[in-house]
Amino acid sequence: MKRMPILLLSLLVNLSTTHAQKIPVPFISLSTGTFIISHEDFKKVYDSNAGLAFAGNLGFPLTNNAFIFGRVTKFQKEGVPVFMRFDIIDGEPANIEQYREGDASFSELMLSAGAQYNFRLNSNSLLGLNFGITSLRLFEEHHTSEGNLAWEMEGKGLSSIFLGSAFEYKLNNQPFSLIVDASYDYAFKEIIAYMGDYGGLSFTAGLRYYLNILAPKGE
Repeated sequence: MKRMPILLLSLLVNLSTTHAQKIPVPFISLSTGTFIISHEDFKKVYDSNAGLAFAGNLGFPLTNNAFIFGRVTKFQKEGVPVFMRFDIIDGEPANIEQYREGDASFSELMLSAGAQYNFRLNSNSLLGLNFGITSLRLFEEHHTSEGNLAWEMEGKGLSSIFLGSAFEYKLNNQPFSLIVDASYDYAFKEIIAYMGDYGGLSFTAGLRYYLNILAPKGE
């Protein structure tokens, strides 16, 4: 009889530990990679539609496999502006020359919110699918070769939807995972003076951290 309280306490500890391992917990991810912007004229100034991107993700669990998902992506690019020289021909203004000089800078911040659902592949890896809406914030400026500001534009708006996937490999007995993400943002609405699609395709890789050391263990 004296051993009964000890046995009961041991049973409760084992049950609580088993239960805790199944409780989903939030995660945070940091990654870097490439963003390929969709705008067709972007490469005229920046030579390529692709550039370096940094991303951060947050996930808050609803069930073992479903999460409220948030993402922040930063993309920026440097280039050389295209200027045009006009003249009057037959009483009408006409573009007689295009030339490149000076420097240009473009930055885009994508703030996304949606949901993610995970499909477990085995005890250490899973595939996540996510979707939602994105708010875009854009800023661009062009300078002449003398350093004078020739053009500046800023725009923002809730104007994009995204669809993405993520492969995750959980490290044994660690709260960390290796992740590889692919996501596509489609800008369905023009943002103030920004004409066209400023969404795009991103590929990133990085590290995910679970806010409870029990979360990465395989079920």
